[in-house]
Amino acid sequence: PGDLGIPEYPGWTPTSDAGGIENETAGMKTVVASFTTPDDVMKVGAFYDGKIDKAKKSEISGGGVDIVTITRSEEDDKLNLIITKDPSTAQTTISVTRTFKK
Repeated sequence: PGDLGIPEYPGWTPTSDAGGIENETAGMKTVVASFTTPDDVMKVGAFYDGKIDKAKKSEISGGGVDIVTITRSEEDDKLNLIITKDPSTAQTTISVTRTFKK
């Protein structure tokens, strides 16, 4: 997933839409994809901690809900990584959106 701008999480599985969505407009490219893993949200968040240049990490935990977000907002490269647990499948979902100058 080179255009996603993140390392591949060990053992992740593409979701049905993980062929992803790509769009190019005015010299900017946007890619969107999602993946699942049986691993815990916080474990996945810890994997990405420090591995995405100039990114900020935020964690929310409580009431049985864990969410990790990792964002980068450079002028020519914006990344949003959201890690959540899907209670219906007990899988952790890794959702990635990146917009960057082509």
